[in-house]
Amino acid sequence: MPPRPISGFADVNSSVDRTLTFHQQADTEVEDRSQALTPDKLWAAHGPAVSRFASMVARTDSEAEDIAQEAFVRAIRGLPHWSAKGGGVDAWLWRIVQNTARDFGRAARRRQVLIEKITLFFSKEEARLARHRQPDCEMGFASGD
Repeated sequence: MPPRPISGFADVNSSVDRTLTFHQQADTEVEDRSQALTPDKLWAAHGPAVSRFASMVARTDSEAEDIAQEAFVRAIRGLPHWSAKGGGVDAWLWRIVQNTARDFGRAARRRQVLIEKITLFFSKEEARLARHRQPDCEMGFASGD
């Protein structure tokens, strides 16, 4: 004889059959959210969070502003392709901010290497020119005639 349900509680198996499972319900909510999420709504709901994320990974305030702005532009571009199956909007934006900060860091390192190479080149070039100028100066103006 099967056990009788406790008074006041619904049979678990029958309630699952009549309603969506938790995962189906979550997927439906995600689809609704992604369709309803516009750039304006994204900014209104998550703009301050993006700025805070950027300030955590940036070295200066101005760099944080640049990272936040670029990350938000990337988020708007990626909005039609976004799906929350891997996580919510905050997780998605955090990843975008991290990637943007990493790209900014790479660009800064490339600029630094370029500046060092240019400085090295011009210091060698200046030394070479200085060596060529010294004999002219000594010969032409040293006698005072």
